Amino acid sequence: MSQVPIIAFGTTKGGSGKSTVCVLVAGEIADRGENVLILDTDPQQTTMKWFERCKAAGQPPERIEVVPCLGEKALGDQLKALPENGVVLIDTQGALTPALAIIATRADLIVVPSRATKTDVVEAAAFVKYTEHFRQDGVRLFLNSVDAIAMKTAVFNEAIAYIQEEQIPYFRTMLYQRPIYTDVNDDKGTLSTIKANPESVRKARANVALLLNEILEELSDAGTAAAEVHATEAA
Repeated sequence: MSQVPIIAFGTTKGGSGKSTVCVLVAGEIADRGENVLILDTDPQQTTMKWFERCKAAGQPPERIEVVPCLGEKALGDQLKALPENGVVLIDTQGALTPALAIIATRADLIVVPSRATKTDVVEAAAFVKYTEHFRQDGVRLFLNSVDAIAMKTAVFNEAIAYIQEEQIPYFRTMLYQRPIYTDVNDDKGTLSTIKANPESVRKARANVALLLNEILEELSDAGTAAAEVHATEAA
């Protein structure tokens, strides 16, 4: 068991929004009073660049620290020096690399975002199955950037049917497509600090909170949930 819970956001499919989801979940955890360490192992350093932009804009995210972590050695060193409290999130590279194998072994939970099309879900499911080489459980797919209108289409239904037919473990919560999520991933801090329409912020935070609650539930079942992060129902 890890010193602190380690949650990785991973997939081999580009455009899945894993870095944005990592930032959104980090903000929600931090707003609940927990320290968050993000290890950015992606060569694109999307999460690290977000963190630097926030600081440059005078809005450093409270209780969140992002550390660049490129290559197996850097990752190994960081995993040997984890904090004694809080939550560790890992933004992974979108490729099957030795570093990803290490993450698949060490993470308490791997969250796999996917667009709501059968093509994307099939690739995300292949990544879920790849992790079975390193672990037996603790991997969950979820649908990201879901368009409410698209949910009525055959493309969406095919994606759902594939997940169910292949018995891919998944989270019930879907993150909907919201411009505010893109704004956060620019330089606007987190959902708790962004200057935007209050109702848009409330809905966005409620959506992320539901996903986080499922994540915490999964960690709790595995006996690795952080004691101070309380799962609260979204309004």
